[in-house]
Amino acid sequence: MDGSYVVVTNCTARKRAGTPLVRFDPAPSATTLGEVVHGWRAALRSQSVALPAKTLYVGRSMSEAKSVARQLGAALFVVSAGIGLVGADQEVPGYDLSAAGASSGLTPVLARYGASVSDWWGALTDGRGLRWLLGHATGAVVLLALPAEYLRLVSGELKRLKPEESSRLRVFTSEVGRRMLAPLAAVPVMPYDDRLESIPGYSGTRPDFPQRALRHFTERIGGHTLPAGVAMREVQLALSSCNRRSVPQRTRLGDDEIADLIRRGWVACGGNSSRLLRYLRDDQQVACEQGRFAELRRRVHRELLERETLAE
Repeated sequence: MDGSYVVVTNCTARKRAGTPLVRFDPAPSATTLGEVVHGWRAALRSQSVALPAKTLYVGRSMSEAKSVARQLGAALFVVSAGIGLVGADQEVPGYDLSAAGASSGLTPVLARYGASVSDWWGALTDGRGLRWLLGHATGAVVLLALPAEYLRLVSGELKRLKPEESSRLRVFTSEVGRRMLAPLAAVPVMPYDDRLESIPGYSGTRPDFPQRALRHFTERIGGHTLPAGVAMREVQLALSSCNRRSVPQRTRLGDDEIADLIRRGWVACGGNSSRLLRYLRDDQQVACEQGRFAELRRRVHRELLERETLAE
């Protein structure tokens, strides 16, 4: 694999609009995690519609990762809870499976077999995960931007890294992810925190924090060209003059209540996802995680379409 840099990001719950999704529905007859993985792969292969990974996954985290990859002329890979480690140009089917959240569909299945998400990743990738990538990207610096949920997926591999492998990693994650990796002293985790939100052009939402930190690292610090220890000090220096942005206290509501607010704001926002989310968070001061919002918006959209059909 050619190139001095490789960018690795996570998949997103949001897929390209109109893409059919394979549902994660393991057969009750599966007696081992390996059988579940085998059945899941068969379900994915049965889907005839496929898109390049860089097109299938949408959202700011993917946009930021693609921007950095273009900037560096780097290969881009995606850590997918449903498919494994995939290249940005690799064609993959749409699917409904995520590493995030207790209701992701994966959590109860793993509990049934007494397995962890790291076990799932090992079975899913079958030796073609991060260590495979480090071995094939000879000499390249691998910029790994993952939220905590996806770090848990690859945690088994991170624990097994040799010093010469971990020395080529630069990890970007949330403060939760940093605490999780703290016992792995050899893994270079860049010390970004919420002070990033106060830097113009780099603020955003929690799900895309790792990718925004990565872009700041390459654009403003040039950290990708520095040894890991020096790069970490440069990050600390860049953040030292920044203040933590105050986070507004937002009300937590149930799904039905949030769906009702989305209905009320639909016309004023033109049904636009970004405007509706800002309407919820800024105008209504309601807390709503991005993936949850996307699902509730789809629900409201389906309802509105059904009403239009009935009216005809």
